[in-house]
Amino acid sequence: MESGNMTLYRQIVIIIAIVLSLIFSGVFWINIKTTRNYLQEQLDSHAQDTATSLGLSLSPHMKSNDMAIIESMIDAIFDRGYYKSIRLVDMNNEVLVSRSLPIEQSNIPSWFTDNIRLETPLRKALVTSGWRQGGVLYVQSHPGFAYRELWYLVMEMLIWVFILFVTLSALGLLAIRIILKPLEDVERQAMEITEKKFNTVSVIPKTRELRNVVTAMNYMTQKLKSIFQEQLDNAIHWKSEASEDIVTGLYNRRFFDSALKSWLQSTEDNHLGIIYHVHLNGISQINDVYGMEKGDEFLRDVANILRETLLGKGDALLTRYTGSSYIFIASGEQVVDKESLAEDLLEEIKGMFRQRYPVSEQGCKINIYACRAGEEIEDIQFTLNEALQKSGFITGYDYSVIKGGSMDRKKITMNEWDEIFTNTLTNRKIHIMVQGVESTADINKEVHREVLMRISSDVYGLLTAGEFLSKAEYLNKQMDLDKLIIEKVLESNAVTESNIPLAVNLSIQSFENTEFRQWLLKKLEEDENSARKIAFEVSEVTILNSGGDTLNFISGLRQLGSQFGIDHFGTNEATFSYMQSIRPDYIKIDGAYGIDVETNQEHQFFIRTLVSAAHSLDILVITEMVTNAQQKNILTDIGVDGLQGFYIEKPVQMDE
Repeated sequence: MESGNMTLYRQIVIIIAIVLSLIFSGVFWINIKTTRNYLQEQLDSHAQDTATSLGLSLSPHMKSNDMAIIESMIDAIFDRGYYKSIRLVDMNNEVLVSRSLPIEQSNIPSWFTDNIRLETPLRKALVTSGWRQGGVLYVQSHPGFAYRELWYLVMEMLIWVFILFVTLSALGLLAIRIILKPLEDVERQAMEITEKKFNTVSVIPKTRELRNVVTAMNYMTQKLKSIFQEQLDNAIHWKSEASEDIVTGLYNRRFFDSALKSWLQSTEDNHLGIIYHVHLNGISQINDVYGMEKGDEFLRDVANILRETLLGKGDALLTRYTGSSYIFIASGEQVVDKESLAEDLLEEIKGMFRQRYPVSEQGCKINIYACRAGEEIEDIQFTLNEALQKSGFITGYDYSVIKGGSMDRKKITMNEWDEIFTNTLTNRKIHIMVQGVESTADINKEVHREVLMRISSDVYGLLTAGEFLSKAEYLNKQMDLDKLIIEKVLESNAVTESNIPLAVNLSIQSFENTEFRQWLLKKLEEDENSARKIAFEVSEVTILNSGGDTLNFISGLRQLGSQFGIDHFGTNEATFSYMQSIRPDYIKIDGAYGIDVETNQEHQFFIRTLVSAAHSLDILVITEMVTNAQQKNILTDIGVDGLQGFYIEKPVQMDE
């Protein structure tokens, strides 16, 4: 392993292991050598002492030349086994008695005796015969006992050295781990900063150098966090300036008109539906009787009723339209149950008046208008104002469905819709269109292509998403349609033969469904090459209403190579703090901010600050509904990464 890829902890461990190994090896060898020298001296002393004492004992018998006794005495000493050889010679060097014992160590490895040699010197003593020298006695100690003693000592010492090595190493590693723990925290902190996660190290080390490093990193992290938060705060500020009503926190009329205008120019958007224009009577009397603060509280209470009634029912774009009127666009099931929704709202508002604002002049009128793509916003505004004038002075609680366009202009019944969806899913026949997202960095490149679905009917012809999505949601067919289009995209040549990613929209029903999530991840695992060429995007309201397991699901998509994006960004009252936790690969700013960007400075400031905040998190920013060259140039100068709209590219048939 290259040292550049090796952790500091591992390098220190290796160095300590080498040092400890050298130390213990040196101590081990010194002990062996010392013990060997000691045994060597013992063998020498033992041989000399035996030669001296035995020589004195043999002297009387040498005088009488009693060889039998001499041999018996030598045998008695030799048979004890401590001697390699005992030899008695006369003065003419002729051997009188000789005894020897070979060196055999059956329980000691030969490599041990070969490498650790014990020298056994030959010692001698004179044997007298009276007053004369009768001979010389040679004695050589046997090294077998010394080898055995040395072997056992080495084995015992090796065990203790190993125990000490392991113990000291474990303690050393633990100490190093404790000492380096703050450094590991700093490393993790540095890596998190690259991911735009600004977490500080809570445990400050006592070591001066590490303490200074941790303190400096914490300071830098807090600084970066404050810079990023300032960018988010600026984006939120300009969003509020551009779109929010200061009293209720709902959207203001100017933003609603921009959003409605952008939606009316789209044939794909499933938010187009039923406009509810809510008019209230009683605010003037509340201001006169209870004061202006109570009047503002009344307006906020009405806003809360609208929020709670529409909670979990899609993106309604709640707006305070004028002083005492509100407006919103309902989608999905509310498109079908428009009267039921109006009745619920009237009942809630009536109860609020009765309990909290018991003024004599009170009432609520809701005008319901079905809009569709292609209508002019001026015509809708005229129709709504005309209906309000016809209502006159509001004294009761009722609603009216005013004449206008129809979301279902082909007059398809719900039974017919159910049959259309059933045939589509059974025959697996859908028409797939794609619309490119142009890169501002290189106009010849595309960020991705968004997938748009059409379904066909033998009776009603080709049906766009704006026509059928709300019905599919109402009939619980949306998840099956999502599965079908994903399977078709994975099978298409547009994925297998192109490097341009395809972006597939997921409905809120599919995105929040555990079974669908498991199905999608398994489907992508089966074709990881195609998975890397697909992006999945959901609306901002879907993210805000999603459950706690959303992060794991998004992480699973990314692990398989797919991208994740947020569509219709900026159309909710929530702040953008979720950007840091979700960390989408891209966001698509809702067309309401881009449709008038050439004339709306506040929208320009909002997009600019949002781009800065998103780029600090490595998130691409795409703007929708680009309709002319001036918008394209302004948005490019602001710094967005991608442009989408009919001016950039009209939807075309996908290569299947």
